[in-house]
Amino acid sequence: MDAPKSEIKDEDYQAFYKHLSHDSDDARLWAHNKVEGNIEYTSLLYLPKRAPFDLFEREQKHGVQLYVKRVFIMDRAAELLPRICGFMRGLVDSQDLPLNVLA
Repeated sequence: MDAPKSEIKDEDYQAFYKHLSHDSDDARLWAHNKVEGNIEYTSLLYLPKRAPFDLFEREQKHGVQLYVKRVFIMDRAAELLPRICGFMRGLVDSQDLPLNVLA
């Protein structure tokens, strides 16, 4: 996600989606954003081509992967997307969130 969007090809986005979601189909579309302000982060969100089989399940685990300075923090971080967007896949990498590590 460090390369400028102009240098990333559609095939690269699709290959990353398949790796991230373990889906055999291509993504319908994606949004790649770099936000700078009080909090700086980069997000890459994908809309799957088909709805997941557990879309209407109450206890559905949803969310995107959270990274801080390229260090994996959490899978299915539900607080980053509203519950209605639980079918989306992707990741968020922040430069500003503190890493809370208990010794």
